[in-house]
Amino acid sequence: MYFLSAPFFNHAKAVDVACALLDTPNQLDYKLDLGKLLSLSSDGPNVNKAVWKIIDECLKADDLHGLLPFILCSLYVAYIAFRYGFKEYGSEVDQLCLDLFYWFKRFLEVLQEMELAEKYSV
Repeated sequence: MYFLSAPFFNHAKAVDVACALLDTPNQLDYKLDLGKLLSLSSDGPNVNKAVWKIIDECLKADDLHGLLPFILCSLYVAYIAFRYGFKEYGSEVDQLCLDLFYWFKRFLEVLQEMELAEKYSV
């Protein structure tokens, strides 16, 4: 899985966003095969569903497999979780961040000790 770009538009039509996304690999010289594009994720507004539909149709028009069903963005889910955590912890949010850091650090150490780090690309 790769994160290529997050173009920002003030007010854009779905077709403009879809064209910008389809052109991203060319602009950045990534030379990626759109036939390997599996899915797009988003925070869910209807314009993003329209973007998904346009890109899916473009891929299928080029005799490619099309996209997996529309899914929500995992970054958005993490943002919402962090926002609720911040509300809950208030002024102690810095301690929460430290606790999370050390929890994940230890988690990675355990993966390495169990020789599972390479399997999960850690």
